[in-house]
Amino acid sequence: MESSVTALEMRKKFGSILDRVVKKGEHVTIMRGHLALAVLIPVKEHEKQCLDKDRLRTVDEVLAEVDVWKRAHPSKAKRLSKSDAAAEVRAMRERRWSS
Repeated sequence: MESSVTALEMRKKFGSILDRVVKKGEHVTIMRGHLALAVLIPVKEHEKQCLDKDRLRTVDEVLAEVDVWKRAHPSKAKRLSKSDAAAEVRAMRERRWSS
């Protein structure tokens, strides 16, 4: 079952809405005006949808794919191996937050 509540109603009736989600498995969409802001769903369903262990790839699988890419793109792989990945990530984060 799915229902929607306003953000104000959510604030006023949080406990009872939370009970509906937990006990009845209801999905509750939180609205502000005509805009859906969030959806409250049971934890078990969240785990099934987002944290499903069968869908997660293992590190070995990812590394195998990286090795295949490196063999297919040797010049790019050589250039990337010279760069500092941590420094590159920090620089991207700084650019993102400074914009």
